[in-house]
Amino acid sequence: PASPARAKRVAAFSLRAMFGADDMNNAVLVPRGPAEAQAALSLAFSPPPQPHAASGPGPPAAASPPDPLVPAGVQVAPARCLVRTKAASLSEVILVIVPPALLTADPEIVPATLLEHAVAERFEIVALRTTRLTEGQAGRMLSRARSPALTSRQLSAGPCVLLALQRDNAIARFGALLRAGLRRLAPPHAYASASAAAAAADLADAFDCLIGADNYAIQSVSATPPMMTPSHKA
Repeated sequence: PASPARAKRVAAFSLRAMFGADDMNNAVLVPRGPAEAQAALSLAFSPPPQPHAASGPGPPAAASPPDPLVPAGVQVAPARCLVRTKAASLSEVILVIVPPALLTADPEIVPATLLEHAVAERFEIVALRTTRLTEGQAGRMLSRARSPALTSRQLSAGPCVLLALQRDNAIARFGALLRAGLRRLAPPHAYASASAAAAAADLADAFDCLIGADNYAIQSVSATPPMMTPSHKA
């Protein structure tokens, strides 16, 4: 919905509902379909980006594997991995999942609690999305936890919020934040990546890109070096 007030009623976990103030300060502009998207792109870019077309003769290319967190039928990139773009850095990126039960109990828990505390502790928000996981997707993420208390059924019971946060020593610092000020979001109530390896796999599953992330990038597996290794210039 264009109005944040209406969005709060019909799409409580959308970016506009969580961050929009009024009709003039409505947080984000999102096209409602392909035609609106192309019109918006034509205003922002010249010429507008065009869909990739197969080049040269021959059989059509094989379809890309689906993004595990995008509904079936949506064209997406191949499988991804997280790569480090600079070798020397203390910066880390962590994935936090706010599960359906917490969102239902407190729709303001993301903007008024999680984001407020994270920004105060100098975390940078590099990706955020609302989605609904299948039990298989939830189970894969929980399999990376050291002592998972949530079940895949609980994590896939409805819409959840996926949030990527970055700062130096992010995993340790977010753990301290959970113990000090965000106990409602600490396991078993929510999920947070417990190690660098788990975070790398979680983030590659959850997002196409990290906007504004320092020292890290999500890229196609077919076009990247091994996960978490420095990139090298020829």
